[in-house]
Amino acid sequence: MAANQVWYIPFTITTSSNLTWDNSAPIVWMNLKNTAITSSAVGTLEKGGWVIGNTAMAGFYRVNYDLENWNNILNQLLSDYTKIHTINRGQVMDDLFNLLRGDIRPVNIALAMTSTTYLSSETDYMPLSVGIRHLEYISYMLARSEFFGIYREYIIKLLTPVYNRMGWTDTGKQMERFTRIKVLTFMCSLNYRPCVLKGLELFDQWKASPTPDQVNPIPDNLREPVYMAAIKYGPDSNWDFLYARSRQSRVASDRQRMLRACANTRTPWLVNRLLRYTLDQTQVRYEDAPTVMAACGFTPAGRTLAWDWLRANWQAVYDRFGQLSYYMSDIIDKVTMRFNSQFELSSLIDWINRQEHLGTGTRAFERAVEKTRANIRWLENNEAPLGEWLNVERTRPTRDGSPTRDGSLDSGDHTGHENQTFVDPFASS
Repeated sequence: MAANQVWYIPFTITTSSNLTWDNSAPIVWMNLKNTAITSSAVGTLEKGGWVIGNTAMAGFYRVNYDLENWNNILNQLLSDYTKIHTINRGQVMDDLFNLLRGDIRPVNIALAMTSTTYLSSETDYMPLSVGIRHLEYISYMLARSEFFGIYREYIIKLLTPVYNRMGWTDTGKQMERFTRIKVLTFMCSLNYRPCVLKGLELFDQWKASPTPDQVNPIPDNLREPVYMAAIKYGPDSNWDFLYARSRQSRVASDRQRMLRACANTRTPWLVNRLLRYTLDQTQVRYEDAPTVMAACGFTPAGRTLAWDWLRANWQAVYDRFGQLSYYMSDIIDKVTMRFNSQFELSSLIDWINRQEHLGTGTRAFERAVEKTRANIRWLENNEAPLGEWLNVERTRPTRDGSPTRDGSLDSGDHTGHENQTFVDPFASS
């Protein structure tokens, strides 16, 4: 292929006055000399009108706009989001948050966060899953920040209407069920009390079964949020119960789901026990061990513990899994994914420099350094402005007009969990 070869890329556009989301949308051809779309290609827009490029995300690229057009798109999401195709609703958020990571103007944290404010009304899986994915990333970044409390408050206020619509009944089409899993898991992870209490209730029903290894009354699609809530916010006996069930399970997907949930414990010695088990074939199967190590490092409580353990046991980990680069990559990527401080960066670089042989883990550690630096830049650029945005946003009513929910206990029978102590899920991170 010639070094100077130029590819022409079709770029589809639609406007608020001429909605076309399929293949018949107008096309502008891009090449290396023409990657900007001018007003002449768009035509005249009404006041407050907007243009959206890459309709139905037909192309693999990001789309940026001038500030006025971004604001007009966001106003459309808030006034009547159905006018924008469901795929492009997700695209708008995805482009904004990825452009933000690249520090590409005019995008800033306020603009990106504003794109999520309509999600209280959203019903489709694609935009909700995209929005939650980016909101989860921010929760990782803010885990030790003074602003985490008001960030959690914003998310709960935002997603409570969605949580109430989804409920805990495993019904609906497949996409609705996927949406329910995403919403329940995220809300339980943020210690939203109605979510946690329901998860504990369902888990207790399973524990009460005389044959728990044969009969699990928790619907398959609800097990992820239930397991996580039971381990993260329940007594240590829940950990013992679930770990015992994982050892009896012959279904790999459910067994790994249980083990990932066990990694969510807030009890440090249980995290260390689980990590130790990954090197013991009689406790954790070879094919499950990398998943467990990765899951331990991905949790707030395990963030530091897993890194300390990996360094202390590096040779044993490498001897067991080093021949498979994808195992090593998954372990290293997940254990270091939350790193976002200069201290963690220095710790990472110093340890790497002291190792004579990283083998199949070399590239993963290089990525870890790059990712940590990117996380540090993100926090330096966005933490304070995000705090300002959240302080303004917390004074607004919910976007769908429903009463503000603060995560307090709802009414009804909670099977004895009403008096359980609930704590900030990130306090010990």
